[in-house]
Amino acid sequence: MIVMLAILACLIALFPLLGRGIILLGRKDKGPAGIAKGMALLLGAALLGVYAWGLINVLGVKMDSADGGTDSTPPRPCRPGHRHEVENVTGYSITYLPLRVECQREEGPSYSIAVPEYVNPALLGLSVLTLGSATASLYLPRTRPEERYVPL
Repeated sequence: MIVMLAILACLIALFPLLGRGIILLGRKDKGPAGIAKGMALLLGAALLGVYAWGLINVLGVKMDSADGGTDSTPPRPCRPGHRHEVENVTGYSITYLPLRVECQREEGPSYSIAVPEYVNPALLGLSVLTLGSATASLYLPRTRPEERYVPL
C-alpha cells in the first residue's frame, strides 16, 4: 500500500514540476537565475520519474509475493531457474533508499533483483544536478546584464 502511495505522490508532484520548468525556461525575460531554476525544476521532475519507475518494479515484486499461498515466497525472480541459478533462497528484503530488492540466501551474500541497475546511479546523479541547479539559482543574478539599470 505504501509503495502505491509513494508512486502516486511521485507522479502527482512530477507534472507540476515539469510544467513549471518548461514555462520558466520558455519565458523571454528570464535571467541566469531563471534558467537555473527552470533546470532545477526539470531535473527534479526527472528525479521523481526515475524513482517512480524503480518503485513500480518494487511494487511488482511485492504484489507477486503478497498473493499468498505456498507459492508466494520467495518471489519468483529469486528462485533457481530464473535470473540466477541460486540454491537456498530463504526470503527477500526491500530498501527504499537506495532502491533495492534483495534475495537472501542461507549461506553467502544476497543479490539484487527487480530494480534496474541504472535507477540508483541515475537517482544520485539527478539529485546532485537538481541541488546544484537550485543552489545556483539562489546566487545568480535575476535579470540579464543588459536589463539592469545603470545610473548615469
